[in-house]
Parts: sequence; C-alpha cells; structure tokens
Amino acid sequence: VEGSLRIVRDDAGIWNRLTSEDAAIAVNQLNESARKHIMENGLIRQAEENFLRRLREEAGQPEEPPGKDRWF
Repeated sequence: VEGSLRIVRDDAGIWNRLTSEDAAIAVNQLNESARKHIMENGLIRQAEENFLRRLREEAGQPEEPPGKDRWF
C-alpha cells in the first residue's frame, strides 16, 4: 500500500535491546512476511505491468493490447 511504509531507525527504540543476531532474525522474519504478502496479492505481476507501462511511456511507444506478453 503506497504511503504505508514506515522506516524504523536501527539506533532507536526496542532495537537497542536486541543483540545483532536477534535483530538479524527479526529483519529476516519481516522480509519473509513481506515476500509472502507480495506473492499472495499478485504484486509482482502488478509491478511488472507498471514497469512495462512506464518503460513504454519513456520510450514513446504505444501500449500493447491487454493479454499480449512481450519480452524486450
């Protein structure tokens, strides 16, 4: 969800109470949760479509018809 990203500084708050190993485990768990969310919600395909649309806009090319896959 755009605008919902929150950055937590590593030198403030609860992170100070964690060992570097604890912090690494926590970050890995957050990354895995994010990957799962991306896969379950089709965000990869949406990102690919947005990328190709923007690339075509920058290149000045018209959009491809829906459903047509094209590799560059």
